[in-house]
Amino acid sequence: MRNLADELGVSPMTSYRYVPGKRALLDLVIDAVLEGVEVPPPSAGTWDERLRMLERSVRRELRRYPGLREQLTRPTPHATRLADAAIGILLEAGFDDATATLAFSALYAYMLGQLEIDENAAASRARPRRRNAFSGVAPRAEPLHPDDIFEFGFDLMLDALRRKLPAR
Repeated sequence: MRNLADELGVSPMTSYRYVPGKRALLDLVIDAVLEGVEVPPPSAGTWDERLRMLERSVRRELRRYPGLREQLTRPTPHATRLADAAIGILLEAGFDDATATLAFSALYAYMLGQLEIDENAAASRARPRRRNAFSGVAPRAEPLHPDDIFEFGFDLMLDALRRKLPAR
């Protein structure tokens, strides 16, 4: 809060007139970032296409603000709106409440984990090179783009969910 006050040219106590503390300020920042994420309507595609659109949009917004992912520990109005939308898409597809909630939780955890890996990879590229853990394979492989890694894992998760979908 002190840094914010310095940046704004006000006393630290002035900041507390608007927000009660750092946690509340971070919640407002998270909500402002997620506010721009639109939920794809049913006409946008199948349940899995809509879920992919939503995940890509959330991921794109969070990638714009490295480190913000670490603050996603409490529900804000727009985080709740997006979680409800994702679970709603799964329910519309035919999953029961428990499976839809578990599926959302797994997809969300995967997205946050991949964002952390992306952030760490970006930070490590700025450091001097170390011996690659994949030294036997890496010289022969094409460089992997974070989006390709994410999409591959997301595809695997959607494939598993399709198998759990009750027959209609």
